[in-house]
This record gives sequence, structure tokens and C-alpha cells, in this order.
Amino acid sequence: MSAYLVGMYIPRDQFKQLTICNSPEQSNCFCGWRTYQVNFIPPFVEKEKTTSWVTNPISWTTDTTAISRNSNSSSILKNFNKEVDNVAGGQIHNGILWTSKPKFPGSFLFRTKNYHIGDINLYYYSIRENIRQRVANYKSNN
Repeated sequence: MSAYLVGMYIPRDQFKQLTICNSPEQSNCFCGWRTYQVNFIPPFVEKEKTTSWVTNPISWTTDTTAISRNSNSSSILKNFNKEVDNVAGGQIHNGILWTSKPKFPGSFLFRTKNYHIGDINLYYYSIRENIRQRVANYKSNN
């Protein structure tokens, strides 16, 4: 099917047989992302030898088009206990995923530019829907 390598550095030469997922329905591929605030590139990312593969977890493509938080299905908060709409957008930039500061109850206290801890939470319902899409497409073609 497809692998979701969320939060991982995925070097361009990592796989010989698998390719990056370029569409929401594609199978036999992988997708992944690491989320940070717009205009922030962590020092360790700057030191990486190659640019990491990234799939945008809203559009499920690899282009660099900015996708608005309004296009993101609901997110869930840290303890997986509350669904919140329009929390984060996404734009691929040099091997990472950028988003503006997430908006959720209490987000004014959120001071970090590293949103990596929320790689799944921020895009939770988009991920669930994408899994459904990929499975349905796979079943209809096999």
C-alpha cells in the first residue's frame, strides 16, 4: 500500500523501489513531513546532506503551493481529546513543511517554531481521510 513516514528525514536516495506519493490516491509509495513555522529552518535541517522528501498532508502532493488552514480537515489536540477546525495549513519548503502559527484554544501560549511534535495532530483528519482514499483506490484497482 503506502507508508506514512511522519516526522522523519527521508533522504532522496533512501529507497530504490519506493517513490514519494505525488497524489492522494497513489499507492506503493511513501509520504512524510516535518512541520515548522513559516520562515524557520532548524539548524540540523540546514546540515542535512540532501533535501528530505516531503508530501503536503493536506493536498497529498509534492508541489510547493501553499495550502490554507481552511483546506485542512480538523486537527486534534495533544491528548487526542478535542477536534479543532482550521488549525494549520501547509507549504513544502526545502525538505520541511511550513505552516503559520497553529490556531487552537490556548495557542497564544504556544511559543515554539518547531511544530514537529504535532506532525500527526495538526493533520489528523486529513491523514485519516487520505488513508481511506488510498485503500479505496487500491481495492478498486486490484
